[in-house]
This record gives sequence, C-alpha cells and structure tokens, in this order.
Amino acid sequence: MITRATADDVDTVLDLVNRLLVELSDETSQSAGMDRPKIIADLSAAPDRWTAFLAVDDRTTIGIEATAPPGARWDRSVAFYERNGFVFTGRKLKLLLS
Repeated sequence: MITRATADDVDTVLDLVNRLLVELSDETSQSAGMDRPKIIADLSAAPDRWTAFLAVDDRTTIGIEATAPPGARWDRSVAFYERNGFVFTGRKLKLLLS
C-alpha cells in the first residue's frame, strides 16, 4: 500500500532516504552527506511544499518513491517502475494515485 507521509513520519522518511543515498553512492557512512537538522528545519518551515509517499507492507514501511539515477546501472530500476504503472519523464518517474 502507498500512503502519504505525515509530520510524524519525518524520521522514517529521512532514515529511508539516507539508506537510499548510501546505496546509490556506495558509501558506508551512516549520514551519506545528509544534513538531517537542516532538512528537518526546511521541512518545518514550508510543510506545504514537500510531499513524501511511503510504501507500506503489513504495517512496516519498506520504501519511499524516488527518482532513478542516470546511467545504465539503473535501467532495470526504471524498467521495474514502468512495469508498475510509472511514467518515464526523463529520469524522474511519477504514478498517479487514486
């Protein structure tokens, strides 16, 4: 199930984003260059300008919707998203939720 993240989900969203950044950059750092306090301040200052969606499986958050990085290494990821209803919009993908 896909759900819209709320202010209560900020830690979950940032944890998942951090894990994604570590995976994409092949870094072992826990922070992957992410300035968590600044991000939280930015989100708090303009909550109407940010949206995150969580993929939830049996009450466990298992992912967030994300863009696909450039390069052939990620072609399988793009193909996966397209097979699941996302529309290719240049390396960014979207899915209309009803």
